[in-house]
Amino acid sequence: TEVLFAIGPNGELNGVKVIESSRDAAFDDSVIRAIRRAAPFPPPPEKYRSQFEQGVEAEFKPGDLNS
Repeated sequence: TEVLFAIGPNGELNGVKVIESSRDAAFDDSVIRAIRRAAPFPPPPEKYRSQFEQGVEAEFKPGDLNS
């Protein structure tokens, strides 16, 4: 699952969306929930704030999870 999420200057989550599905709706939903639960994030460094506000891409793979 690839997601794009935006982080505001104070670390608040400003949006999250799936940009490439894993084709497993339950896994995609769990990724979205995990990102929402992780918020708020630490404030981004000042010189990168505009990039974080535009969005950060992340990829999550079920095989990378450890039990």
